[in-house]
Amino acid sequence: MTKLTTVVMTVVLATVTGLSQGGSNYSSVGLGDVVRSVGARYEGMAGTMIAMPSQQGINVINPSLLGLSPFTRIQTGYRFEQHIVNASQGSAAQTSGEVDGLLALFSVDTSMGLGVAFGILPYSNIAYATNRTFTIDGSQGTQTGSSSQSGSGGMSSIYLGASYRIGGVHLGASAQPLFGQMIYTDDNVTSSLATRTTFTQQSKYLMTGASYRLGFSTEVLPALNLAGYYTFGSKLSFDRTETQTAYITEISDTLGLRGIDEYTFFKQQTSGESPLPSTVGFGLSYRNGRTQIGIDIEQGDYSTVSINRRSDATMGSMFRASIGLSQQAAGYAPTFFDKWGYRGGIGYVKQYYSFKGQPIEEIFGAVGVDFPLGQSATVDAAMQAGIRTPSSKLYEYIGRFSVTVSIGEIWFRPFSRD
Repeated sequence: MTKLTTVVMTVVLATVTGLSQGGSNYSSVGLGDVVRSVGARYEGMAGTMIAMPSQQGINVINPSLLGLSPFTRIQTGYRFEQHIVNASQGSAAQTSGEVDGLLALFSVDTSMGLGVAFGILPYSNIAYATNRTFTIDGSQGTQTGSSSQSGSGGMSSIYLGASYRIGGVHLGASAQPLFGQMIYTDDNVTSSLATRTTFTQQSKYLMTGASYRLGFSTEVLPALNLAGYYTFGSKLSFDRTETQTAYITEISDTLGLRGIDEYTFFKQQTSGESPLPSTVGFGLSYRNGRTQIGIDIEQGDYSTVSINRRSDATMGSMFRASIGLSQQAAGYAPTFFDKWGYRGGIGYVKQYYSFKGQPIEEIFGAVGVDFPLGQSATVDAAMQAGIRTPSSKLYEYIGRFSVTVSIGEIWFRPFSRD
């Protein structure tokens, strides 16, 4: 038990702190990059999961599907991202990595559709870095300088979800208490023959709140499932600390840097609240033997979010659509490759913000595989590749790779009924 507790705490801390690593320059807007789902099983289908139940995966998008798995399951994984940012000033490669959540699912009774899940998940990720150089001609001569902006942090959530069947409809609900920290830093450095001055401006947000979700799933025709969800949230409370500091360094011809004087001339702390976004989504899936295909459509309203509103960006609506295909591994595989499961998908996202008047769009494709380890344990791997761009000078190539380990057992048997 002590070893298990140590492993769980390590994964929880890594999930929270992992959000501070590098990534997309567009994460400097609003809540940053919102992490929609976790788990390579669904990432391999381009995140198509609203109406896609799985016995080997834990579905955090639609809680009504939790009770469809017969296995009590523990799941964790790792996600790696590569961003290649291209702009008029040049290009830069940024990487990030984080633990892809820690989840547990208790399948209490599949005949009642009764399932309970809990865990910790990443909610949003802020990680960017930009830099440019400049020259100033003044009365004291020419000064050279550089300007750099960076951001780190994000939000995590504690996930609590449950499902139950009423007649032919599976219903579910989940709650996600949110917590996190966002740090935005702007450094400007100028140098002359005598001094070097560094001016640093930093804004730090500490946040707490909660997001809630209701979901349903039903079989409208044999092998054809219709499902949907609605997400809403309480106010996101935040404490903001803004600091401005100057560092002045004297330069000596013989001794180099001779001394540093630090001046903190502005510090302000404020508190406030921001509405959380609301999102609605619908999905269809069809199963034929071991093959399942699904379609997701989602719409979100982020227009009232007031966290980190930039003058060059506008909050608005999010739209997402994807199609995914899954080929389940054979239960009694005659060949080695029949033991593998295969997935693929394509997706489109219109982000919830516009940058300099232009909408930010993302188009990506995905592939994935899984290999069973025994009856109910699997190792899943998925890869996504795409481009995020407006029709302007700044765009990003994105690569994502995730691995998930999922272990399950049948702990509960259906209750006896007359």
